[in-house]
This record gives sequence, structure tokens and C-alpha cells, in this order.
Amino acid sequence: MNSQDFLSLANQVFLHHYQNPDFDVSSFALKMGVSRVHLSRNLKRLTGRNASCYLREKRLKIAAERLRTEPDTSITEIAFDAGFSSHAYFSQCFYQLFRMPPSDWKITNV
Repeated sequence: MNSQDFLSLANQVFLHHYQNPDFDVSSFALKMGVSRVHLSRNLKRLTGRNASCYLREKRLKIAAERLRTEPDTSITEIAFDAGFSSHAYFSQCFYQLFRMPPSDWKITNV
């Protein structure tokens, strides 16, 4: 499988499973049919992020888009729908990536 096919499959697998909070790197690797190490190594080479960061950032970007387009939906609901099982952890990760809390993002990006 070439790099483009690998990344395309990774994106498809992610989109199919990201809402499940139990979908972690081990589950991701299993669905991809590769080892955890192979998955992380290839994602790092192709995206600059290991598998854990890849999952977290893609989930956060989906949540950020929903915060922008669905202002009436609660932040907690969006966090859980994006596969986070803790509102506090979601907020912490969101702040690390976007440099503002989700509540401020929701206000400034509507």
C-alpha cells in the first residue's frame, strides 16, 4: 500500500469510528490491519503526528467545526460526540491546539 492509500484508509477508518470514546490507537491499528508501531510510524512520516496525536487533533478539528456551525449545541455534547469521554480533558486539549477555550471559540467563530 502506498502512502496516499495508507492515509486515505486511515482517514476512512477514523471517520467511521471517531465518535467512539474507546476508539484508541490499539483499535485504530487493528482496524487498519497493522501494528501500533507501524501505524504510528507511518502517520508520523505522513502527517508529522503520531497516531495518538492524529486521533486527538482530528477529533478536535471536527469539534471546532461543530462549535462554529452549531451554536445551540452544548460544548459537552459536541465533546462527547467527537469521542471525548471527559469535558475537562476535551477543554484542556482544545486549548492546547487552538489557544483558546471552547467557550471562547464558540463565541468568536460563529
